[in-house]
Amino acid sequence: MSTAKPDWLLIETLGATRCTTDGPENTCAPTVIATGIEPRDFVGMIRRIKAAFTDSAVESVTDAIDAVLVNAASYVEPVAEPGAARAVHAHPVLGPDGTVFGIEVWVGRGTPPPRLSVGTFDFDCSTDIPRHGNGLDQSVLGADRTNDGVPLTVASVWSRFSVFENEAGYFEYVRDIKDGESSYGRTFHTPIRLVGLDGDDRDVQMSTRSLGTRINGIVQVLHRYEGSAVTDRLITRTVAARFKLATGATLARIDLDTGIVKEWLSEFSSPFAAAQVNPLDVEPASQDRYRVALDQIATGVEQQTELQLFVRLDAATPYSPVQITLSGVEAGARDASRNRLKEGLLEVHAPLEVGGAW
Repeated sequence: MSTAKPDWLLIETLGATRCTTDGPENTCAPTVIATGIEPRDFVGMIRRIKAAFTDSAVESVTDAIDAVLVNAASYVEPVAEPGAARAVHAHPVLGPDGTVFGIEVWVGRGTPPPRLSVGTFDFDCSTDIPRHGNGLDQSVLGADRTNDGVPLTVASVWSRFSVFENEAGYFEYVRDIKDGESSYGRTFHTPIRLVGLDGDDRDVQMSTRSLGTRINGIVQVLHRYEGSAVTDRLITRTVAARFKLATGATLARIDLDTGIVKEWLSEFSSPFAAAQVNPLDVEPASQDRYRVALDQIATGVEQQTELQLFVRLDAATPYSPVQITLSGVEAGARDASRNRLKEGLLEVHAPLEVGGAW
């Protein structure tokens, strides 16, 4: 008989209030998203518990999960089986608001192996504002603990990604949520390779659920990644580098379906420095023109277009006018089914009026 200890199970509870979908409307049953560092694509929990810890542990594990969901605290109890030689260990993975986004579960004798390296986030698709929870900045992104409290935006995080082969699929997922076309609890699961803020490479798995206009997610460090590719991100960066040499512009990679800035490609100086810590907020009166311009670039009606928008980078300040140029990246990703470009370049010119918004 093998003496090797079983792995931790990582169970997502991103839309769950208990082990089953019985109870409040719009709850999602917990599923397994990893066995140790082996990703699982939202697989049935009971089946994985049996495979990892045997049939006799199922009731004890589900009781532990319910207890952690209710109390948001660790749980260690003997397994309900003859002799009670094993114990179930369950620890919450907390989201930004302190709710339980996931649970690490282990059943065995003695001391468990080291716990998994995980972090959490949520993202408001109506404002494009993310919040980071348990472990994301330090464990996953490699931020120094002395930098606690420094906000990281979509652009500042995504600039760390070196390989994200399903990036286009993720932005389709975000677009559907923004457009109200996503079912409640819809999942997305993908590997990403990133370079941490500490300079170390990390190979991670991102697992998310859409809950209304929000996306809740868990990111796990896997410590390995098989394969590499020349990605659309690298193509866009190459195009942008050439463009910046010619124009000296402040540039960003932008998703043409949603308008979300994926990554700022320029060093920041005043008056654009605030873009590093706040998303670009386009005034409601300007949003229709902005969406039309994005659509024209995506569909190839225009190769490049210029327009004036009113934007702000801080909800406490007024909107100010700014001139922007949008360009398509023909060598980048294309949605063949809709014959659309997926990614473009956003060039931000100096504000027409430098005011409090910057």
